[in-house]
Amino acid sequence: MISQLQAQVNWLTDNRQVTASGYGTIPSEVSSNYFDTATPPALFGPFDGNVSGNSDVTGTVILDGDTYNATCGGSSSAMQNSSLAGNQFNFSSYVWAGTGGFPGSGGESPQLLPYGEGDSSCELTFNVNSPQTWSLALDFNQHYGNLSADWNLFSARAGSILGIPVQNPNGPPFYYQGTLAPGDTYTLVISLSASRNTPDPVGDSSGAGISANFLVVPEPSCFALIGMGLPGLFALRRIITGII
Repeated sequence: MISQLQAQVNWLTDNRQVTASGYGTIPSEVSSNYFDTATPPALFGPFDGNVSGNSDVTGTVILDGDTYNATCGGSSSAMQNSSLAGNQFNFSSYVWAGTGGFPGSGGESPQLLPYGEGDSSCELTFNVNSPQTWSLALDFNQHYGNLSADWNLFSARAGSILGIPVQNPNGPPFYYQGTLAPGDTYTLVISLSASRNTPDPVGDSSGAGISANFLVVPEPSCFALIGMGLPGLFALRRIITGII
């Protein structure tokens, strides 16, 4: 009976990765590109991924009839530390992207085309053998610049079941909870991206972090039934004893 009360999550697929990419382009010059990505060394194993890259290209541009030496490039990085431990999934990630270029009016020139992007994501599918309660505690922090962030929980039968955050004054800003049913397949998705495409000579940047904990536990009703069942067994024992 005790083993049946333990939360059981059957992890089915594991798609986690971090990517850093970008380029620097000046007309009439050879573009400089970079791309780096990392995935977990083993399915469902711990993942400590960290990638980065940068790209610089030099050349000349003509502004108002004058020729200038120019530089242009992008840089970015992405890190993710995540792990699946039986009935829970822990996720921590930070992404960053920056670009630079010179010269131009106000530090920018349409002739300079830099780009940088850092991405981190996870997509996990799973099912359960008995009714379970799930919770997702998440914090989206240190965010600035051009960003894209998303998190959701999908049911193959019902679509998104994330719902709206519930009140959690003593915990992370985003807290969700609900129930899982056997016979269904679920997908947990978390993604984070930072990008820049402005040739700003001061090196403006974008960055953001996410930390999350996804936890599955037996439904409280299971414990309630057991609590109701034990007194009943003792009462039945007394009745049988009295008859005998």
